[in-house]
Amino acid sequence: MSHERGSSVPVQASVAALVVVTAVALLGAASPQVPQTPTFRAAVDYIAVDVQVIDRDGRPVDQLGPEKFDVSIGGKRRRVVSAAFVRNAPTDGVAPQATPRPGGAARSAAAATEPTGRTFMVAIDESSLDIAESRGAAGAVAAFIKQLEPNDLVGVYSYPLGPRFRPTRNHAELISRLTGVVGSRRSVGGEYHLTPLEVVDITAQMSKSGAVESQTGFALASVDLTDTLARVQQRECTGDPRCLVSVQQEALSMAFEYEAQANRSLHGLRGLVSGLADLPGRKTVVVLSGGIVASDRLGGRPDVGELPKLLGQEAARANIAIYALHLDSSFLQMISARSAKSDFIVNSDDRNSEILRKLMVDFSAASGGAFIPVLLGSGDEVLRRVLRETSAHYLLAVQADEADRDGKIRELRVKVKEKDIVVRSRMWVVVPKRTS
Repeated sequence: MSHERGSSVPVQASVAALVVVTAVALLGAASPQVPQTPTFRAAVDYIAVDVQVIDRDGRPVDQLGPEKFDVSIGGKRRRVVSAAFVRNAPTDGVAPQATPRPGGAARSAAAATEPTGRTFMVAIDESSLDIAESRGAAGAVAAFIKQLEPNDLVGVYSYPLGPRFRPTRNHAELISRLTGVVGSRRSVGGEYHLTPLEVVDITAQMSKSGAVESQTGFALASVDLTDTLARVQQRECTGDPRCLVSVQQEALSMAFEYEAQANRSLHGLRGLVSGLADLPGRKTVVVLSGGIVASDRLGGRPDVGELPKLLGQEAARANIAIYALHLDSSFLQMISARSAKSDFIVNSDDRNSEILRKLMVDFSAASGGAFIPVLLGSGDEVLRRVLRETSAHYLLAVQADEADRDGKIRELRVKVKEKDIVVRSRMWVVVPKRTS
């Protein structure tokens, strides 16, 4: 976290510690149920990299040999020794067929024959959803669970402090418990009807102009009345000379609250990732969230520093792909907040949605998953696509260089030499040191 403010830091740290401990305790007992994924017979010189290769409709692409994959670790190209097509479940009711590859033992890394089952955790960010939105999300999750295969494991994790259920194959029982998911979004606002975009822009302008916080209040510098701040003053102040200072104070206060919300959400997800880390095999976390406000401007707030990157790295190390679904109601919220303002005009190029999505895009990409906006409904169709995309993946055996074997986290890049396909792979990898 990049900003510390009085007593709020210990409280947030306590919440973060609580969610981590709770998640570990909740999920730790689930490991014996997880099906084993293919492994390499001679893995001394190889590392395993899971890769999803899908077409534009989200269907897995098979029949790719190791020569089709281009893998680099820390910016250095590494040889792909084998590429095994692993079938996890039928795709749209039809099981994809893996094509055997010629070659010796080094090129036959666990060919898949029967579906191995998948492990899902559905994470619901209750603090970003109102009650109606959370009920819609719970209904979409129930429909998602009903479409799983019998040998798929699935759990539910409502955060920061909602009900949580460890991965299970008892899908019917899990569905019956979804009634405990209740949204708790609290409106962040004030007298001047500032949107997240305006909070970001005003705090960025204040930072550029030298406005700072002090222990006794706000030391607000004189700000050039341009761009967002000038528009807000024209819209809200109606000639009051003291209004400008009040607008800046409100923007900072809202930024602090957004930062607290973002920290709670990100620490909640880190707790989930920590709890899943010891489960073997590939895991998929599906996040349903109303969004996390974050600055997209230099010096703007809210700012949570390196937390999204850390979350993505931790997920990558735990072999967890995160699908982040943004249940975007920002347009309706903005209309509601401004319904009393007859002069309010909606900007069709509004950045508010992008500000809500930024962190979700960052941590889902780093984990090897995907960010998907949901503009209408509760995500039923998107969840069906997640099932389709995760029905199969490739398990690559990549030959590591001795320079990689230092136990440090390194950037991982995977490309495929085919057109009109999408490749999903984690962006970080740790190659363990050799044991003597």
